[in-house]
Amino acid sequence: MKKSSGLYAITLDDPLLPPLSALVNAALKGGVPFVHYRNKTASRPLRRAQAAGLLRICRAAGAEL
Repeated sequence: MKKSSGLYAITLDDPLLPPLSALVNAALKGGVPFVHYRNKTASRPLRRAQAAGLLRICRAAGAEL
């Protein structure tokens, strides 16, 4: 595992993937190299679905989730 340093974004507890995806995309376009996905209020299936969607976005941008 490589050492991480610098700016990173932490996601909101949002139950909807489109707004969450839009926020992550905006952060990545702003130069954030790391995204910390966190949703303490969502069910396990929702967290899994959101994480999968955000992982695709981060990989496409060359960022880490």
